[in-house]
Amino acid sequence: MRDYIESDPAFYDRIIGSMALPAIHVSHTSVLIHAVKKSSGGPAEGVLFSLETAKKSATTDFEGNAEMNETRYGKDILVGTLDSKQVYKSYVHIKRGSANHYDIELGGL
Repeated sequence: MRDYIESDPAFYDRIIGSMALPAIHVSHTSVLIHAVKKSSGGPAEGVLFSLETAKKSATTDFEGNAEMNETRYGKDILVGTLDSKQVYKSYVHIKRGSANHYDIELGGL
C-alpha cells in the first residue's frame, strides 16, 4: 500500500479515503429535576423520582436537585415518592439527545 504513496498518489488517496470511518454522533439524554416545597419554596430533599418506563431513578439532594443520565427518550411517567408515599405523578415527554429540565413544586411538604 505504501508503494502507491509515490507511484500513484491519487489512487492512494482514494484508497485511504474509502477506509475512513464515518463520524459517529453520541447524544446523551438526561433528566434534571429541581423540586421545591410549595409551602415554603425551599428545596425538597430526599424525594425519590422515578421514570416508570425507563426504569431510572434519582433522589433529590439538599438543594432539591436530582439527575438521571442516559435515559430513554419519549413518553414516560415521572413519579416522586417521599417516605414511601407518592407526592408527585405526571406524564412527561423526554426529548432525545438533550437535557430535559423539570421544575417541580410539591404540595403538602
